[in-house]
Amino acid sequence: MKKNNPLIALLLCIVMLFPISIFTQNEINCGTIDTTENFENFKKNFNLQKDVSNTQEEYIIPTVFHVYGTSFNGDTVTDAIVQDALQKTNEDFLGLTSDWNSVDPAFQSVKKAQRVTFKLAQIDPEGNPTTGVVYYSNKAGYGNSSSYYTNQIAQDAWDNYKYFNVYIQNDLYDNGVTNNSGVCWYPSVSQSDQGIARCVYNGAYLGTNTSENFRSVLTHEFGHFFGLIHTFKDGCPTNNCAEEGDKCCDTPPVDNSSLGQNNNCEGNATNWENFMNYSSDFKMFTADQVARTEVALQHPARITLWQESNLIATGVSVGDLSINNHFIDEVDIYPNPINDSFNIRSNAFNGKSVIINIYSLLGVKIYQKEYLNVQHTLTIDDAIKSVGYYIVKVILKNGREINIPVVKK
Repeated sequence: MKKNNPLIALLLCIVMLFPISIFTQNEINCGTIDTTENFENFKKNFNLQKDVSNTQEEYIIPTVFHVYGTSFNGDTVTDAIVQDALQKTNEDFLGLTSDWNSVDPAFQSVKKAQRVTFKLAQIDPEGNPTTGVVYYSNKAGYGNSSSYYTNQIAQDAWDNYKYFNVYIQNDLYDNGVTNNSGVCWYPSVSQSDQGIARCVYNGAYLGTNTSENFRSVLTHEFGHFFGLIHTFKDGCPTNNCAEEGDKCCDTPPVDNSSLGQNNNCEGNATNWENFMNYSSDFKMFTADQVARTEVALQHPARITLWQESNLIATGVSVGDLSINNHFIDEVDIYPNPINDSFNIRSNAFNGKSVIINIYSLLGVKIYQKEYLNVQHTLTIDDAIKSVGYYIVKVILKNGREINIPVVKK
């Protein structure tokens, strides 16, 4: 792909005050990072173990995609593209990708899945049903921080304390450059108050519009939304891993934003597969990054998003979908990974009715049916058509609900 004009890149560095990162397809353009002193002070004064007495098993984030225009370097953006992209990002966050177990052996011990799931809003700010995807005529420049653009952003925004706003454009800086891929901001009460907390992302690199690896740049950007820093921040070496660089001690300092595998200035392996690197093979977060994310989730600009009352208000609460322990003589699903048809078996059926609900990782119910007089085994046909991870909720006659994870490959 043709490289950007160096003068344009330099100007971008000068005019952008707060953006967290900018990718271009197959190369990296210049970006600057907000110092986010308020967030860092919040983190220093926050003790996750002490200040959170009942940490969540899962943090659900109601999300809305604002899509501007119909052409993204020749591609389009539809509800299906958005859903596919968000599903993959959820799998990245939750450690459910097929390459999770192939992480570089040097970092197997520090890899850790996040506990964050993004779900498209089902209720809009006026209380009306929504798909969580809103379409507008073509517009550009929402990666900028001048009042000309932020005033427009605030007009389009849904309440920042209730929704995570993602803006899909093709020309992020309204400068004619259409291969910048994304930019996102750290937690900021000021931005949330103004209605300009956001990620801005190029629809050309959303989901199946791009390569399997590059689509995870959306995961990278979403990481910034929760305070995660580039692994190569401040370069190499650093003297205090907790205060410099990405402020995560289990990610070795990185000399530069190289896309591939390399050793750092100290001769040590870098965590080049990290989602917060610029990587040719994104795979993982680390334990320290997960801890930093969970502090960000307690920040005043983020804590309201995942509260149960807000999940109900935005329509993404589907009740308890935590995974229940189950035994082969209670409820079993086979084969798993599942095929077009799969079986659910239980000694608890005993000729009674059984309700089966199936949810995607976005929390969207894709199947519901009541089966009468089930003796021992029932067969589900063609309920799950696309590859991915799902939750099958089995509701027994006595009201017991059992949730079982399944995967279709």
